[in-house]
Amino acid sequence: MTKMKKVGLWIVGILLLSVLGNIFAPPTQEETKPTQEEVVVKNVKLEAHTICKMLVEKALAQYVDVDFPLGNRKIFEKGNQRYIVKDYVLFLDNNVKTKANWHCDIHFKGGEDTMDTNNWELLKFELLRD
Repeated sequence: MTKMKKVGLWIVGILLLSVLGNIFAPPTQEETKPTQEEVVVKNVKLEAHTICKMLVEKALAQYVDVDFPLGNRKIFEKGNQRYIVKDYVLFLDNNVKTKANWHCDIHFKGGEDTMDTNNWELLKFELLRD
């Protein structure tokens, strides 16, 4: 192999390593930081859950020890600020711990305060006991 071919192969190898390094490099801080819009959407999504929980609390007002266990909620973004929220609640009914699943279809109409219930429209609400 001639000296020129060896140099050419070295150059190709170096270029290939450089390209692969860029492809598989870990993301930079700038790439992983969410945009302001992504943060707002995530907050609205979580606040949809909170607004729905308020409806559940109102529906179960006559019961004591209403508890919303963590880790089971499901929030589906349906587009146009509409969210389907599913979760469950535990409460005491005649001293018996009772579980009820709930489903909330809710739409954020807009406004400055996402926690203002007047800025939300309830499309459907179900509370189903096990």
